Amino acid sequence: MADRYSKFTKILAVSLAALALSGCAARKGPVRSIDEIYDEVHRKGGQDAVSMLRAGMRERMVYGVADPYVPLRTPDEVVPIWVPPYEEPRTGRRIDGHWEHTVTRRGEWFTE
Repeated sequence: MADRYSKFTKILAVSLAALALSGCAARKGPVRSIDEIYDEVHRKGGQDAVSMLRAGMRERMVYGVADPYVPLRTPDEVVPIWVPPYEEPRTGRRIDGHWEHTVTRRGEWFTE
C-alpha cells in the first residue's frame, strides 16, 4: 500500500513539473523581423532628432539668440565592394579576397 502511494506521488510530481514547464514553453510573444525592428528604431531616432532640434531652437529664441539656422551635416555614403581572390599577373602572388570601401556620395552641409 505504501509502495502504491510512493508511485502515485512520483507520478503526480512528474506530471505537475511537466505541466508547469510546458506552460512556460507554450507562451509565445509577438515575433518581429529584424527589418521591422530596424525601421521602428530608425523612424523613432529621426523623430527624436527633429524634436531635439526644435526644442533647441525654441530655447535660443527664449534667451534672445536669433540663430537663423542650425548647421547639420549628412554623412558620406560608403559602399562596400567585394574583391574576389586573384593572382597578380606581374608577380604571380595570390591576393586573398577582401572588402574595399568607396565613397559614392560626399556628405553635405544643410543650413535650413
